[in-house]
Amino acid sequence: MQKEFQLTGRVGRGCRNFGGDVDKVALWLGKVPAPQGGGTTTAAEVSSGSAVERFQRRQFPGWSTFDGQIWVEGTTHKRLAALAAGGGTATPQPAASVVTDFTSGFYQAVAPWGKMRLNNSRKTLQNAGCLLSCVASGLKWHNVHLPSDAATRAAVKAVLDYQINGDVPNGIPANPTLKLISLDGEMNPGLLNAWLTANDGQGFSPGSLDLDPGRVHALLSKIYGNRFLYWGRYQEDAAGAAYLRDFSPDKVCKWVAKRNLVIAHLDPEMTGHDNHWVLLTGYDATTGRFSCWDVGYGPDSDEHTASLAPEEYDRLHRMGPPV
Repeated sequence: MQKEFQLTGRVGRGCRNFGGDVDKVALWLGKVPAPQGGGTTTAAEVSSGSAVERFQRRQFPGWSTFDGQIWVEGTTHKRLAALAAGGGTATPQPAASVVTDFTSGFYQAVAPWGKMRLNNSRKTLQNAGCLLSCVASGLKWHNVHLPSDAATRAAVKAVLDYQINGDVPNGIPANPTLKLISLDGEMNPGLLNAWLTANDGQGFSPGSLDLDPGRVHALLSKIYGNRFLYWGRYQEDAAGAAYLRDFSPDKVCKWVAKRNLVIAHLDPEMTGHDNHWVLLTGYDATTGRFSCWDVGYGPDSDEHTASLAPEEYDRLHRMGPPV
């Protein structure tokens, strides 16, 4: 974020409200047209949270609550800074809905893979496998199967056998339910985890439990070329290539429409999820929300995420051909 739009602490209702921050927010709100929740604003209105809540109600009508607070680098902060910098011009929303042929994906916590260990570690898919399960759901969408060559299958079977039998001294209990995972079946979280774990964790960051989509692409490219090309992690403060900071809703719609795997990280402030990923599957122009497949929580759960507004995710992974 540009220096002129930085804050030192939270601002608004019940916050510490450092003087310089309060004055900045009042100035920024003054640059936003009143119909968009801005207009001439006093420091007292900012400190009480009333001006912040007014802005939130205009900008985020889908929110269930409006706390009247601006968190540093949070959703309200980012939106206000963007509007103030652009003189009240918001990022254009897509004009048309996007409907794809995605039907259903996987849930990370169910048998037979829910208790499977990520990269032969002590972490399981059910508590740390949302990103991997999103990738698996996307690969199922594209009818991807495990390669048929003997070397790949032997390596994947070795991983499955290791976890089926267990390694108690290293914290890996026996998991006989993994016998239900077939090397010939559709790609699923358990099979993908075994494939990425094979050959010293070929799909994970070195010495880490972090899935490395670039390494996933390297595996898939041997069979599918650039069909699952990994473009990187898109976020507002992305280092390196400038295109990684440009993921407007209109662009995301085009990627989803072309069946790219677009995996969104839920903004903790907006959604209450500390670290959770979902797969975007379509877009509804009427509501301005992306449909998604939530690998962590089913439709009957209070934690289920069925759709996302653009401000409810803070970064994206993208895999697919150029669009």
